[in-house]
Amino acid sequence: MGSPILNTLIALLATIMFMISTVMACSSCPHDCLLAYYPFEGDGTDSSGNNRDGTTTGDVSYAAGQCGQAASFNGASKMSVQSFANFAWGTSSVSVYGSSAPVIGGTTRASSIMGITLQGAGR
Repeated sequence: MGSPILNTLIALLATIMFMISTVMACSSCPHDCLLAYYPFEGDGTDSSGNNRDGTTTGDVSYAAGQCGQAASFNGASKMSVQSFANFAWGTSSVSVYGSSAPVIGGTTRASSIMGITLQGAGR
């Protein structure tokens, strides 16, 4: 195990992340600096207002999630966002948050994708 201070910091961070994800789980667009926000309500529509809709390929289905729907990817399926193909990322940092849980039948369901946030010079 690591040091007691490191273990405490990890436990604190995990608690904060759980609290944030619990509070934000049913919100609309949680942060105004998001580049994209995909709640997976039946498709890959970007709900951030930035029109960066995703296109799904393969066997993607939508089922009941924690709040609204969730996308279910089978391992070969995916969602592509063409508007990010030539995006000027610059020297910025990019954060992507996703959550998944295994379900019976061997698939993994993304319960939420909170969004993509860009910070720094490329914004």
